[in-house]
Amino acid sequence: MNKEEVVYKIHSYLNLPENWDSYGGIAPTLENVEFVEKVVDKFPDNLYFCCPGPNGEIEVDWRIGDIEIEVFFEENSTILVYDKLEGLYLYDGKFDESVLKKFLDDLS
Repeated sequence: MNKEEVVYKIHSYLNLPENWDSYGGIAPTLENVEFVEKVVDKFPDNLYFCCPGPNGEIEVDWRIGDIEIEVFFEENSTILVYDKLEGLYLYDGKFDESVLKKFLDDLS
């Protein structure tokens, strides 16, 4: 996926109805959508996947070859970084651009 596709898709999450996943899912807030769009715009183009989460979070995945990290952007400006290949959580905390940059640089 290129950045434009990801930004378009992320913005579309604002139109999700209440209970969009039939399990009580809520749509991300405008603030979270705009925040994630800005982050996506700043970082590499090797975007692989994005989707909404049931609690208003947004997942964005970056991949190079077999290496993939999943980043969950939560409503309170925290992120969760998951290494899919290793099956490990690498970071769970307040968003820090330098932390995300480190993990994405490690993909290269």
